Amino acid sequence: MLLFALTTGEDWNKVMFDTTRTKEWGCVEGINCGKYFGYPFFFLLVILCSYVMLNLFILVIIQQFEKYYLPEVNMLGMFKDDTVSFMKIWKQLTQDRYSCLKMKEN
Repeated sequence: MLLFALTTGEDWNKVMFDTTRTKEWGCVEGINCGKYFGYPFFFLLVILCSYVMLNLFILVIIQQFEKYYLPEVNMLGMFKDDTVSFMKIWKQLTQDRYSCLKMKEN
């Protein structure tokens, strides 16, 4: 659970410094001392997790682009066509039917 929480970027440097504490920094041997290999471990953990999350984010964007924009019959084109149809029918049922006037913009 700790490593999962650290992959979100939450206080990973605090945990890194706590796990690499040495006698020079006032640790008690056998209780709260650490080793120097914590530095490369945490740096690699953060860099790799950031890289993976960035790639997942890009993957989601590309998949949505391919799903909604690239096909011949795509959602965006259908939305545009539906909007035009809706505006025509709305005009017929309101403005033409009741002889309404358009409101002018300032």
